Amino acid sequence: MNILVMHGPNLNRLGNREPAVYGSLTLGQLNDRLAGFGAELGATITTVRSFRICCPSSTMLKPWL
Repeated sequence: MNILVMHGPNLNRLGNREPAVYGSLTLGQLNDRLAGFGAELGATITTVRSFRICCPSSTMLKPWL
């Protein structure tokens, strides 16, 4: 099974921006955890960042489908 996780804008600031509010986990660490959970499920997790996450077009999604 393949799972695509699309992150929105500004998540690259995780772990740096207001850790008391958003936590200290970075985007890289989050992606590592997702990959680990996927492995436990026998799935492959692919993570990408998109600045058009609110309304992704089929053209934008094609490289990952």
